[in-house]
Amino acid sequence: MSNGEGGIDMPQQVDSGEGGTDILHQTEILWQDPQTVSFSLRRHAEKRAAEPRGGLSTEGIPATQSAAAEWVHHLPAHAHVTLVESPSPMPGATIQRGGRDYTPMPARAQMTGSIYRRALVDASSSQGGDGSGDSAVVLEDRQQEKLLGDYFETCNRPPGEYFKALSASYGRTTPQFWTDFFEGHLSQSVQEASDACGLSSAQDLSRNMAAFIATTTDDITSGAPQTEPRKHVILGITHEENLGGFMHSLARYVESSGNPLLAQKLRDRRFGYNDGIDIHIPASKDGPQVASIVVDGSVISIPLEELRKL
Repeated sequence: MSNGEGGIDMPQQVDSGEGGTDILHQTEILWQDPQTVSFSLRRHAEKRAAEPRGGLSTEGIPATQSAAAEWVHHLPAHAHVTLVESPSPMPGATIQRGGRDYTPMPARAQMTGSIYRRALVDASSSQGGDGSGDSAVVLEDRQQEKLLGDYFETCNRPPGEYFKALSASYGRTTPQFWTDFFEGHLSQSVQEASDACGLSSAQDLSRNMAAFIATTTDDITSGAPQTEPRKHVILGITHEENLGGFMHSLARYVESSGNPLLAQKLRDRRFGYNDGIDIHIPASKDGPQVASIVVDGSVISIPLEELRKL
């Protein structure tokens, strides 16, 4: 499937078990192609289980430093990177500081973003610093984006009643909770408490993710063509529920296209810390813009206009 430029073929919807070597080779070409906008959507680093909850764990920091260094190492030459982070904090237990009550509000995605930023700055410095090196990468911008926020980002009141209902029905955010959350089948008491607090559903988070991808692509491709196309890479730091919700919406699309086995793989996919997916979209609007979504060894091709509707 042509991307509209005549030179790069977009992978068809396929599972790695159906001849995935050639498919993954094609996605690597897209990753390197300056006329393709590439997204790398990642879950944040490992967070602390103890207070202050939401900060990065002692083990999570070096693990993320390694993950960030590896990610930067595989960036295309002269990539212009925009780092976009969820702003969502995780409120901790109230503590005393200076005779006053204080509630820590660590934002794990922003902390993770700082580690990736350092890796990008270090890489740029080692490659020439001014962006003139043969393979120099450029950190073009760093932003916060509510569309990547967690399911509490829309919370409009203290969630005490929600946590009570959650504890009574599930104990905590167990695997069964997440299964029910992604499938839209939370227990009635939890669903009612969630609605009362204005929490986002998995479908809401998926729509936000699709909107982020589509509007960012529009912003990049709406300007006048550049003499020398820049390779735009958007690194989005988000949360497990956002990625999982997006997978479930994508599974419905894949299933409607006649691939139930791949659809089930997408539903079953869970995201560990620093784990994620890549998406490649042609920058040119001369032909159909088809997103190639890379999930492990599988590639799902979906027109950008269909992606907007997920």
